[in-house]
Amino acid sequence: GGNLEAIAPNTAPVSTVVSDVDDTTTVTLTATPTVNENGTITYTATLTGADGKPVTAQNGPVTVTLESGKTITIVAGASSGELDVAVGNDVYQGPTTVTESIKDASGGNL
Repeated sequence: GGNLEAIAPNTAPVSTVVSDVDDTTTVTLTATPTVNENGTITYTATLTGADGKPVTAQNGPVTVTLESGKTITIVAGASSGELDVAVGNDVYQGPTTVTESIKDASGGNL
């Protein structure tokens, strides 16, 4: 077709370099800001990308280990997970502040 006498294809391969972009995933810990004695603190671990948008755990869960040794699991397909921690009642002590932070995070094929 195309009214050409003959077409000779050039079969030399071509190469394309695919650059890796910044796809850093951050896990952030938030908590219930205030709670009464005998109440519950809810800790939430959330995955976000470099653009600040939610990122989902892929091909397995993400395990977030807190400094206290407690863990939050973000299941595959989700971008956050929660952990409820009961707060006691110390009748001999006034208001206190409970502090928690992330020690480590792993998994999720991120």
